Amino acid sequence: MSNDTTPPILLDNSTVPGQIFTLLRYIVATVGGYALGKGWLDSDGLEVLMGFATIVIPTAYGIYKSHVHKKQLLTVEPAVPDTLMRLKR
Repeated sequence: MSNDTTPPILLDNSTVPGQIFTLLRYIVATVGGYALGKGWLDSDGLEVLMGFATIVIPTAYGIYKSHVHKKQLLTVEPAVPDTLMRLKR
């Protein structure tokens, strides 16, 4: 359903972003535990860092990916028949 002016929608079924966020969570937990043991960080600070690594960063990435996907759909939408796709604006 693409032509010279309409790029195809590419689906990315990569698990790399999820693996990166999991690795980041483990790194933050390890470094935070070390900093907690050394007395450089208290338990409340470690909780804030863990919350940031496990909630804020993946949420921001999800919002960004949704925005990019919507832009792709809006680009392709005029070339697709109404029986296949209708976008709410």
